[in-house]
Amino acid sequence: MNVLSDSVMNFSNAFVESEERELREFFINTEDLLLKFLNFLEFWIQKKASKKSVIFLIKALSRIIKNVQDDEEEMAERQQMLDRLNATRIFIVLIWDEKNDDNEYLFHLFKFMGWLLLGGNPVVQKTIYEFFISNSASEKFFRKANDLILKEIATMNSSSRRTMNISKEISQLGMKLLRLLQLFCEGHNLDLQNYLRYQTHSKNNYDLILLTTKLLSSYKINDTNFESVMQCFDTLTEAIQVSLS
Repeated sequence: MNVLSDSVMNFSNAFVESEERELREFFINTEDLLLKFLNFLEFWIQKKASKKSVIFLIKALSRIIKNVQDDEEEMAERQQMLDRLNATRIFIVLIWDEKNDDNEYLFHLFKFMGWLLLGGNPVVQKTIYEFFISNSASEKFFRKANDLILKEIATMNSSSRRTMNISKEISQLGMKLLRLLQLFCEGHNLDLQNYLRYQTHSKNNYDLILLTTKLLSSYKINDTNFESVMQCFDTLTEAIQVSLS
Protein backbone atom coordinates (compact mmCIF):
# COMPACT_ATOMS: atom_id res chain seq x y z
CA MET A 1 0.00 0.00 0.00
CA ASN A 2 2.88 2.36 0.80
CA VAL A 3 4.53 1.46 -2.50
CA LEU A 4 1.31 2.25 -4.39
CA SER A 5 0.84 5.57 -2.59
CA ASP A 6 4.46 6.66 -3.09
CA SER A 7 4.43 5.55 -6.73
CA VAL A 8 1.34 7.65 -7.44
CA MET A 9 2.83 10.76 -5.84
CA ASN A 10 6.18 10.31 -7.65
CA PHE A 11 4.74 9.13 -10.95
CA SER A 12 5.59 12.28 -12.88
CA ASN A 13 9.25 12.03 -11.83
CA ALA A 14 9.67 8.96 -14.00
CA PHE A 15 9.67 11.20 -17.07
CA VAL A 16 11.99 13.94 -15.87
CA GLU A 17 15.00 12.47 -17.64
CA SER A 18 13.07 11.57 -20.74
CA GLU A 19 14.84 12.39 -23.96
CA GLU A 20 11.49 13.43 -25.43
CA ARG A 21 11.04 16.42 -23.16
CA GLU A 22 8.72 18.15 -25.59
CA LEU A 23 6.26 15.28 -25.17
CA ARG A 24 6.26 15.35 -21.37
CA GLU A 25 3.10 17.47 -21.20
CA PHE A 26 1.20 14.61 -22.81
CA PHE A 27 2.25 12.05 -20.21
CA ILE A 28 -0.10 10.91 -17.49
CA ASN A 29 0.71 12.70 -14.23
CA THR A 30 -0.09 12.25 -10.54
CA GLU A 31 -3.34 14.22 -10.68
CA ASP A 32 -4.51 12.17 -13.67
CA LEU A 33 -4.05 8.98 -11.66
CA LEU A 34 -5.77 10.40 -8.60
CA LEU A 35 -8.72 11.51 -10.73
CA LYS A 36 -9.05 7.96 -12.05
CA PHE A 37 -8.98 6.57 -8.51
CA LEU A 38 -11.55 9.06 -7.27
CA ASN A 39 -13.78 8.43 -10.28
CA PHE A 40 -13.64 4.71 -9.51
CA LEU A 41 -14.64 5.37 -5.89
CA GLU A 42 -17.41 7.77 -6.83
CA PHE A 43 -19.15 5.21 -9.04
CA TRP A 44 -18.03 1.92 -7.51
CA ILE A 45 -21.58 0.91 -6.55
CA GLN A 46 -22.94 1.46 -10.07
CA LYS A 47 -19.97 -0.45 -11.49
CA LYS A 48 -20.53 -3.26 -8.96
CA ALA A 49 -16.91 -3.17 -7.88
CA SER A 50 -15.59 -5.25 -5.00
CA LYS A 51 -15.92 -3.51 -1.63
CA LYS A 52 -12.61 -5.12 -0.66
CA SER A 53 -10.93 -3.28 -3.56
CA VAL A 54 -12.70 -0.06 -2.61
CA ILE A 55 -11.45 -0.24 0.98
CA PHE A 56 -7.91 -0.99 -0.23
CA LEU A 57 -7.98 2.09 -2.45
CA ILE A 58 -9.36 4.28 0.37
CA LYS A 59 -6.49 3.10 2.58
CA ALA A 60 -3.99 3.88 -0.18
CA LEU A 61 -5.36 7.41 -0.58
CA SER A 62 -5.14 7.86 3.20
CA ARG A 63 -1.46 6.89 3.07
CA ILE A 64 -0.80 9.66 0.57
CA ILE A 65 -1.47 12.13 3.39
CA LYS A 66 -0.36 9.98 6.32
CA ASN A 67 3.12 9.41 4.87
CA VAL A 68 3.92 13.15 5.07
CA GLN A 69 2.11 14.05 8.30
CA ASP A 70 5.36 15.22 9.89
CA ASP A 71 5.76 17.87 7.17
CA GLU A 72 2.86 20.30 7.71
CA GLU A 73 3.42 22.19 4.46
CA GLU A 74 3.61 19.07 2.30
CA MET A 75 0.62 17.55 4.09
CA ALA A 76 -1.48 20.67 3.47
CA GLU A 77 -0.49 20.64 -0.22
CA ARG A 78 -1.61 17.03 -0.59
CA GLN A 79 -4.85 17.66 1.29
CA GLN A 80 -5.65 20.61 -0.93
CA MET A 81 -4.72 18.73 -4.10
CA LEU A 82 -7.16 15.94 -3.22
CA ASP A 83 -9.76 18.53 -2.28
CA ARG A 84 -9.25 20.27 -5.63
CA LEU A 85 -9.80 16.92 -7.37
CA ASN A 86 -13.22 16.69 -5.64
CA ALA A 87 -12.24 14.08 -3.02
CA THR A 88 -13.99 15.99 -0.21
CA ARG A 89 -17.40 16.02 -1.92
CA ILE A 90 -17.06 12.44 -3.19
CA PHE A 91 -16.33 11.05 0.27
CA ILE A 92 -19.14 12.98 1.96
CA VAL A 93 -21.57 11.51 -0.57
CA LEU A 94 -20.10 8.01 -0.12
CA ILE A 95 -20.76 8.33 3.62
CA TRP A 96 -24.40 9.28 3.25
CA ASP A 97 -24.97 6.79 0.41
CA GLU A 98 -23.96 3.78 2.53
CA LYS A 99 -27.29 2.04 3.02
CA ASN A 100 -26.14 -1.11 4.83
CA ASP A 101 -24.20 0.57 7.64
CA ASP A 102 -21.10 -1.51 6.88
CA ASN A 103 -18.96 -0.60 9.88
CA GLU A 104 -15.60 -1.39 8.28
CA TYR A 105 -16.39 0.58 5.13
CA LEU A 106 -17.71 3.60 7.05
CA PHE A 107 -14.72 3.42 9.41
CA HIS A 108 -12.29 3.88 6.51
CA LEU A 109 -14.40 6.62 4.91
CA PHE A 110 -14.33 8.54 8.21
CA LYS A 111 -10.62 7.83 8.60
CA PHE A 112 -9.78 9.22 5.15
CA MET A 113 -11.83 12.34 5.84
CA GLY A 114 -9.92 12.69 9.09
CA TRP A 115 -6.62 12.67 7.21
CA LEU A 116 -8.01 15.14 4.68
CA LEU A 117 -8.87 17.55 7.53
CA LEU A 118 -5.92 16.84 9.83
CA GLY A 119 -4.66 20.08 11.30
CA GLY A 120 -7.97 21.79 10.58
CA ASN A 121 -7.20 22.51 6.92
CA PRO A 122 -9.26 25.67 6.23
CA VAL A 123 -9.46 25.01 2.48
CA VAL A 124 -11.06 21.60 3.03
CA GLN A 125 -13.31 23.04 5.76
CA LYS A 126 -14.52 25.71 3.35
CA THR A 127 -15.31 23.07 0.71
CA ILE A 128 -17.30 21.07 3.26
CA TYR A 129 -19.30 24.07 4.45
CA GLU A 130 -20.06 25.29 0.92
CA PHE A 131 -21.09 21.78 -0.10
CA PHE A 132 -23.44 21.51 2.87
CA ILE A 133 -25.17 24.84 2.25
CA SER A 134 -25.44 24.36 -1.52
CA ASN A 135 -26.69 20.75 -1.57
CA SER A 136 -30.01 19.97 0.10
CA ALA A 137 -29.14 16.25 0.01
CA SER A 138 -26.42 16.94 2.59
CA GLU A 139 -29.14 16.42 5.18
CA LYS A 140 -28.46 12.71 4.66
CA PHE A 141 -24.94 13.11 6.05
CA PHE A 142 -26.30 14.53 9.29
CA ARG A 143 -28.99 11.88 9.48
CA LYS A 144 -26.31 9.22 9.09
CA ALA A 145 -24.21 10.79 11.85
CA ASN A 146 -27.28 11.16 14.06
CA ASP A 147 -28.26 7.51 13.57
CA LEU A 148 -24.76 6.21 14.32
CA ILE A 149 -24.51 8.15 17.58
CA LEU A 150 -28.01 7.05 18.61
CA LYS A 151 -27.05 3.45 17.87
CA GLU A 152 -24.03 3.74 20.15
CA ILE A 153 -26.18 5.19 22.93
CA ALA A 154 -28.71 2.36 22.50
CA THR A 155 -26.08 -0.40 22.82
CA MET A 156 -24.20 1.18 25.71
CA ASN A 157 -25.80 -0.76 28.56
CA SER A 158 -26.27 -4.14 26.94
CA SER A 159 -24.48 -7.07 28.60
CA SER A 160 -24.91 -9.87 26.01
CA ARG A 161 -21.71 -11.13 24.37
CA ARG A 162 -23.03 -10.59 20.84
CA THR A 163 -24.25 -7.09 21.57
CA MET A 164 -21.02 -6.25 23.39
CA ASN A 165 -19.03 -7.19 20.27
CA ILE A 166 -21.35 -5.09 18.11
CA SER A 167 -21.08 -2.27 20.63
CA LYS A 168 -17.28 -2.35 20.37
CA GLU A 169 -17.48 -2.00 16.58
CA ILE A 170 -20.01 0.82 16.84
CA SER A 171 -17.89 2.55 19.49
CA GLN A 172 -14.79 2.45 17.24
CA LEU A 173 -16.84 3.83 14.39
CA GLY A 174 -18.35 6.44 16.69
CA MET A 175 -14.90 7.60 17.75
CA LYS A 176 -13.89 8.16 14.10
CA LEU A 177 -17.12 10.04 13.48
CA LEU A 178 -16.65 12.26 16.54
CA ARG A 179 -13.04 12.88 15.56
CA LEU A 180 -14.27 13.94 12.11
CA LEU A 181 -16.81 16.34 13.63
CA GLN A 182 -14.03 17.73 15.81
CA LEU A 183 -11.88 18.38 12.73
CA PHE A 184 -14.82 20.08 11.00
CA CYS A 185 -14.59 22.76 13.69
CA GLU A 186 -10.83 22.79 14.28
CA GLY A 187 -9.38 26.29 14.45
CA HIS A 188 -12.63 27.91 15.68
CA ASN A 189 -14.47 27.42 12.39
CA LEU A 190 -17.64 29.27 13.33
CA ASP A 191 -19.54 28.34 10.16
CA LEU A 192 -19.20 24.61 10.75
CA GLN A 193 -19.60 24.97 14.52
CA ASN A 194 -23.03 26.51 13.95
CA TYR A 195 -23.94 24.11 11.16
CA LEU A 196 -23.40 21.08 13.39
CA ARG A 197 -26.07 22.46 15.70
CA TYR A 198 -28.59 23.56 13.12
CA GLN A 199 -28.50 22.79 9.42
CA THR A 200 -30.13 25.93 8.06
CA HIS A 201 -30.26 24.65 4.48
CA SER A 202 -31.94 21.33 5.27
CA LYS A 203 -35.58 20.38 5.73
CA ASN A 204 -34.79 18.30 8.82
CA ASN A 205 -32.16 19.24 11.37
CA TYR A 206 -30.00 17.14 13.68
CA ASP A 207 -28.28 18.81 16.63
CA LEU A 208 -25.08 16.76 16.74
CA ILE A 209 -23.66 18.83 19.60
CA LEU A 210 -26.59 18.05 21.87
CA LEU A 211 -26.48 14.41 20.77
CA THR A 212 -22.76 14.16 21.59
CA THR A 213 -23.57 15.49 25.05
CA LYS A 214 -26.23 12.78 25.46
CA LEU A 215 -23.69 10.16 24.34
CA LEU A 216 -21.19 11.42 26.90
CA SER A 217 -23.75 11.30 29.70
CA SER A 218 -24.65 7.69 28.81
CA TYR A 219 -21.14 6.36 29.52
CA LYS A 220 -20.28 4.55 32.70
CA ILE A 221 -16.62 5.51 32.63
CA ASN A 222 -14.12 2.65 32.80
CA ASP A 223 -10.84 1.55 31.20
CA THR A 224 -12.56 0.22 28.07
CA ASN A 225 -14.43 3.39 27.14
CA PHE A 226 -12.08 6.08 28.48
CA GLU A 227 -10.83 7.03 25.00
CA SER A 228 -14.41 7.38 23.76
CA VAL A 229 -15.25 9.63 26.71
CA MET A 230 -12.21 11.81 26.00
CA GLN A 231 -13.17 12.00 22.31
CA CYS A 232 -16.61 13.27 23.29
CA PHE A 233 -14.97 16.02 25.35
CA ASP A 234 -12.55 16.89 22.54
CA THR A 235 -15.39 17.11 20.00
CA LEU A 236 -17.57 19.22 22.28
CA THR A 237 -14.67 21.52 23.16
CA GLU A 238 -13.79 22.20 19.51
CA ALA A 239 -17.46 22.61 18.59
CA ILE A 240 -18.11 25.39 21.11
CA GLN A 241 -14.71 27.04 21.48
CA VAL A 242 -14.50 30.58 20.17
CA SER A 243 -11.50 32.59 19.09
CA LEU A 244 -10.33 35.18 21.62
CA SER A 245 -8.33 37.15 19.06
